[in-house]
Amino acid sequence: MREICKKYGLQKISFSVNKQDYDEIVPESFRKDSGWYHYTWAIRHILAHTAQWHIGQGINHPLEYVFDWMGEKRKNPRRKEIEDVMDQAEEDAAAKGRADEYEHWSFRRRAEVPGLQCVEALAWTVYQYGLLAFYKKPLTRDAQIAWNDFGKDVGGPWGFDVTVARENLKKWIGKESADGISVKRFAAWREKKHQSPK
Repeated sequence: MREICKKYGLQKISFSVNKQDYDEIVPESFRKDSGWYHYTWAIRHILAHTAQWHIGQGINHPLEYVFDWMGEKRKNPRRKEIEDVMDQAEEDAAAKGRADEYEHWSFRRRAEVPGLQCVEALAWTVYQYGLLAFYKKPLTRDAQIAWNDFGKDVGGPWGFDVTVARENLKKWIGKESADGISVKRFAAWREKKHQSPK
C-alpha cells in the first residue's frame, strides 16, 4: 500500500491537532466559525497548504476533493461543517480570481475509491505519530517503518506533516484574536448566506 501511495500520489499533506487541546484552548467564539470539531479546523489548514502547493506547482486546473463518507448531511453536523468550509473556500478563491477551484468535491465510501484506501494508510501512520507527539506513546515497529517510508523523498520532497503542539495552538488563537481578519470574513460569509452563528 505504501508503494502504491508513493507511486501515484503527487503530494502528501497532513495536519494533526490534539482533540483535547482543541476543546480546551479554542474558545466558543472561534469554534462557531472555525469549526466545533477539530477535524473541521484541520481541514481548513489542509486546504490552505494544498492551495499553496497547487499554485506553486503551476497547476492550472482545479483539484477534486474526496472526503471519506460521513453519512447523510442531515444526520451528521460534522459533514455540514465540511460542506460549509468548501463553500467558503470557493468564495475566497473566486474573489482571488480562481473561481471553480473548490467546486469539485464529494463524500465517498472508502470501498468504492482506491485513493481513499491509500489515504487511510497515510492517516493511520500520521495518527500513530500524533500519539507519540501528544502522549509520548512510542511508535510500534510497523508505525516506525511506515513513518520512515512515507517520510522519504520520492524523486524530490514528497509533502509534509504538521503536528500542532498545544503552545502553537494558543499562539494561533492569540494571532486570530489580535487581527480579527478571520472573524470578519466569517461574519461576511454568514450574512451573505443569511446564516446565524452555530
